Amino acid sequence: MRKFALIFALLCLLSLGLAAQETYTNPIIDRSLPDPTVIRDGDGTYWLYATEDIHNVPIYKSTNLVDWTYVGTAFTDATRPKMVSGGGIWAPEINYVGGQWLLYYSKSTWGGTWECGIGVATAPVPCGPFTDHGELFISKEIDVENSIDPFFFTDDDGRNYLFWGSFHGIYGIELTEDGLAIKEGAQKQQVASGFMEATNIVKRNDWYILIGSQGTCCEGAKSTYQVVLNRSRKLFGPYANRSGNRALDGGFSTMMNGNNVVAGPGHNSRFVKDDAGTDWMIYHGYLKKDPDAGRLTFMEPIAWDKAGWPTVKNSHPSASATRPVIDPSLHEGGKSEVPLADPFILLDGDTYYAYGTHSADGIEVYTSADLLTWECKGLALDKRNTTETRWFWAPEVYKRGDTYYMYYSANEHLFVATADSPTGPFKQHGGYMLESLIGDEKCIDSTVFTDDDGQMYLFFVRFTDGNVIWSCDLAADGLGPAEGTRLRRVAAVTVAWEKQLGKVAEGPFVIRHGGKYYLTYSANDYQSPWYGVGYATSADILRGWSKYRHNPIVQNVEGLFGTGHHSLFTDKEGQMRIVFHAHHSTGAIHPRMMYIGAMTFDDSGVLSLTTDSLIRPRLKDDTGIAPLNSSTEGKDIIFDTAGRRLFPDAAAQGKSVRIRKNKKFFNH
Repeated sequence: MRKFALIFALLCLLSLGLAAQETYTNPIIDRSLPDPTVIRDGDGTYWLYATEDIHNVPIYKSTNLVDWTYVGTAFTDATRPKMVSGGGIWAPEINYVGGQWLLYYSKSTWGGTWECGIGVATAPVPCGPFTDHGELFISKEIDVENSIDPFFFTDDDGRNYLFWGSFHGIYGIELTEDGLAIKEGAQKQQVASGFMEATNIVKRNDWYILIGSQGTCCEGAKSTYQVVLNRSRKLFGPYANRSGNRALDGGFSTMMNGNNVVAGPGHNSRFVKDDAGTDWMIYHGYLKKDPDAGRLTFMEPIAWDKAGWPTVKNSHPSASATRPVIDPSLHEGGKSEVPLADPFILLDGDTYYAYGTHSADGIEVYTSADLLTWECKGLALDKRNTTETRWFWAPEVYKRGDTYYMYYSANEHLFVATADSPTGPFKQHGGYMLESLIGDEKCIDSTVFTDDDGQMYLFFVRFTDGNVIWSCDLAADGLGPAEGTRLRRVAAVTVAWEKQLGKVAEGPFVIRHGGKYYLTYSANDYQSPWYGVGYATSADILRGWSKYRHNPIVQNVEGLFGTGHHSLFTDKEGQMRIVFHAHHSTGAIHPRMMYIGAMTFDDSGVLSLTTDSLIRPRLKDDTGIAPLNSSTEGKDIIFDTAGRRLFPDAAAQGKSVRIRKNKKFFNH
């Protein structure tokens, strides 16, 4: 009997645990984020932006709508919108239009109801950084007092509109196809009187549902804010409430108001869906027990009644509810399936061989006949054939005669290994490659360039001022530095695009074209979504490198994050190719995945990535991702657009990178 009672008790505890996992509690973000706006990207990641209680517009991300991570800010002090001098950025509105992310915003000062206005900024990826395009209009220019709280809406015919207003009427106007300007000849139209602000429009079953907030927004526990709604068969109305009273005459129905726990719930984002098709509404509110904490972030599931109106259970904020349904398998399409960071591709005969950073046990090799479908062949370099035990990174393989030479770093030192086959087994040759030059000093990311006269040069990274690219001459056998060679400082972080996060210039690769040498390299910390590729040129491989003024040439390709640490090769048809890695998704860095594109030179010698050339490698049907321990797995590192690392993760492994601002070393 006791045994049965114990089992029953354990089952009860288990069921309670499962129940806890299936529900969430409000608030979902315990920080003041007024006027939230939320969108979901193609990878299934949700992005949230809010009025700047966090200066320069905070950005959060989540894969499940419940657990949110602070990413950074949409702007910096240098890039924040200049309109309305001294004003704050309120009520941002995020959208994806024409292949870019559009962030509409209000800029205002308290009481400046005729001087405030609405502007728009764009970014290639949802984490920014956003580039401001300036004002769409100011209140006095468009003759609508208190022109704030923008809402973007695309109708079924593809036409774009902006709705806005705050307690002086709600108005709408048509925008251009790209959403960046008012369409020529368009005229504003009023859709509601001055009882509301924070406009949202949802279209469902041929009804346009106009949602807004009514009452006082910002008086702490005394706030009377509530969510109200009307609907119409036409976008510009007339809108009416459940009783048929027109919005233009002040009619509205209440959808949700406060209770004894939450005051002033309102200014909700557009509805977002989970993978079961349920609509969710995210909004702000005050906890009455702690109003000084500000307007926190809450979430409610939306139920649609028989008459087609959206409803919230009990018309009040909930303490908890069933979690959204998220199915990650629905969001895996379009990604590379080959988990190689710092990739290098060798064409030998009719076969491509890809090597890269991934395994804790050495260096893997994949093979392909067409660059699209790949098969893992296991370890080309097994750590048991080396003197090192960890951090096997950034391999490159070259064939000279009948021997294959692999240059790589392990434990932050450079090595060379040799083999009779491109698939290995490679075996370490000697000790540290550069011991005669720099002793036991750490260095990474080696690449070999062979000039027309047969002289080989080694380019690599030292940690001399952040990550800095250096070079030296190689001996004729390629196994170490040439006798008497000097160390040459080649490239370091100097220009703005390289300074988004960290002080990092790494991953060098050198080619020659048109009588000039091209040093291609990656900049920013690899964890940054702005990791990218630039290049410098010189007429002399020993000195005089000048960076291309329009760098980067590869960054956020087709919405990918962290695109960099590349190499270049020529395919079977003679096309120059680039292979690089990108973050696993917009929501996770690891494992980084391999991508391939085409590169071209124009008549002026400008090197660029060919548009629409991206190959997303896949694995052969009977090949899974290599069943090897990954050396690059770890929790994400969070940072803002000023390059400040916010949550250092002591468990992350990898290259030592100096992060500016705090002057500490972290590992990746």
